[in-house]
Amino acid sequence: MFYGTCQMVCPIEIEAIKTFEYKIHALGNPWIEVNLISFDSPHDQVDNLKQEAEHHHLDGTWYQLLRVKQGDLGYLAGVLGITWRALPGGGFEHNALVSLIDAQGRLVAQTPALELVHDVSFMQAVQAQFLSVRAAP
Repeated sequence: MFYGTCQMVCPIEIEAIKTFEYKIHALGNPWIEVNLISFDSPHDQVDNLKQEAEHHHLDGTWYQLLRVKQGDLGYLAGVLGITWRALPGGGFEHNALVSLIDAQGRLVAQTPALELVHDVSFMQAVQAQFLSVRAAP
């Protein structure tokens, strides 16, 4: 999860995901579908999210920047282990986790965004998901 006006961790998180995706693709795997979900829906309107996607050169085929209803936000964040709090004057203090969700919507693996590129166990979990999808009838 992220928020569009973040100037610190979120841009690093997005670039780490892009780097990881290139790394996994270089191993012969297909591109990963990535959902970046905002926890600042009041400010991250559709036009703002489109600008963020363009700013980060995110291919809309594989990347979706999403908003959720405020009522669903706490539930989703709780399931994914995302914590945040609003700061005086704007912005948020928050953690940055990257989650691997399988085709059935189950949380398979998770890693801190700043460790993503070097997390061997997360890489193995992604590759195992590709193998299970290929083996499915």
